Amino acid sequence: MREIGIDPTVSPSGTGCVDCDAVEGWWVHLRRCAQCGHIGCCDSSPGQHATAHFRETGHPVIRSFEPGEDWFWSFESESGVDGTELAPPQSRPADQPSPGPRGRVPLDWRAQLEALGRLLSDLTRFVGCREGVSPERRVNGALPNSRVSHEACR
Repeated sequence: MREIGIDPTVSPSGTGCVDCDAVEGWWVHLRRCAQCGHIGCCDSSPGQHATAHFRETGHPVIRSFEPGEDWFWSFESESGVDGTELAPPQSRPADQPSPGPRGRVPLDWRAQLEALGRLLSDLTRFVGCREGVSPERRVNGALPNSRVSHEACR
């Protein structure tokens, strides 16, 4: 019997993030959709394509596509889950760097990720304030009933 969202017979879509490859982008770490094999980049990557794939398809489970890692994650429960051996290969090629791919990672990649993190934090705070709810009061992305004063959003 198969786990929901896991198909062990499906091969990965490639050796790198298919969405980053399409636009000559780069990634920090890779994730594999356990249902269809789509390879996307992690949420620390600029594109965050693994999460985007979940939002677009509803495929709930990913597996790390990094060498030496075999964990599974459920977007629905927001927790680690048990999985089974998937069709090979189990990870990106060991000679492919992380971040990768070789030749497309900018020299200032750490600074770019830090700037992106600050931007996303500011955006999250702004959206919460526009909706009348501080980001710290959100529960699983949903808006609770309590409202914040305009003062809290300055």
